[in-house]
Amino acid sequence: MRSLGDEPNLGCLWGRLIVEELLRHGVDCFVVCPGSRSTPLARAVARLEVRPRTIDRRTFVDERTAAFFALGWGRAGGLAAVITTSGTAAANLLPAVLEADLDGVPLVALTADRPAELRAAGANQTLDQVGLYGRAVRWQADLPAPDDRTPARYLLTAVGQAVRRARGGFGGPVHLNVALREPLAPTPEPYDRRCLEGLERWAAAGEPFTVQATPPTCAVGTVETIHAARALRAGEARPWAMALQLGFVLAAFVNLKQANVVLAVLL
Repeated sequence: MRSLGDEPNLGCLWGRLIVEELLRHGVDCFVVCPGSRSTPLARAVARLEVRPRTIDRRTFVDERTAAFFALGWGRAGGLAAVITTSGTAAANLLPAVLEADLDGVPLVALTADRPAELRAAGANQTLDQVGLYGRAVRWQADLPAPDDRTPARYLLTAVGQAVRRARGGFGGPVHLNVALREPLAPTPEPYDRRCLEGLERWAAAGEPFTVQATPPTCAVGTVETIHAARALRAGEARPWAMALQLGFVLAAFVNLKQANVVLAVLL
């Protein structure tokens, strides 16, 4: 793996960290739409090093088409990240995001955005991209613009959380909105390499920065809910216990991995 400190500027570094961590968390297809603001992300995809497993890289001029391709990739069992530039380009992902939401298909919407100082400035083809897809996404984050005072490991943690939510018990689309400043091209610009502190092992190991721990069998329910379920089965449940158990069952339906807990308690 090329040294992280070799990146010519902070924008290229930010793009590389995000794309690399998505890859490590299982994204196996990157769908790139051309655009200026997303240059660091597109460059990072183009420069991904060869891995033992196959990485699919696609380019679409039309963002709507790109998003539906990513949706189809997810339906087939993979996980795609679709990359767009800032402004109305990001809005064209909405139809596919809505379908991914309704059908529980994992999909990562990776949208480039202007930094905070250039938002709400009245420029053409711009819009508020924070929370753009509303409740259709399982999780969304507005990542800060590149700054060498920000620990770079923050980006890796956010990416890991996004993929975990996309592939969770009730998976679906997630949205990472990435603010990027000039220079967007790989133009050399000095930055403080201390922002990379804590990433030495990550750079050398080739594994994700964060890994989700396997929850205990009864992660959804507390001891009180287990007792309430047994009382319900025995016909001794009080009203509060019945309400508690109903909440436990509903939670299990939201997180399908815990459905076996309900069965084990009630049978």
